[in-house]
Amino acid sequence: GCPACTAIREIKSMLDVLLFIESILAGDSQQPKQKPK
Repeated sequence: GCPACTAIREIKSMLDVLLFIESILAGDSQQPKQKPK
C-alpha cells in the first residue's frame, strides 16, 4: 500500500491502544474492585 495508508493504519492502531489503556486506567481508578474484561 501507499506510505500514507500505512501511516494511517499505524496511527489508528496506536490510538486504539491508547484508548484501551485509558479505559483500563479509568476503570481501575473509579472501580478498583471491578476490572474491565
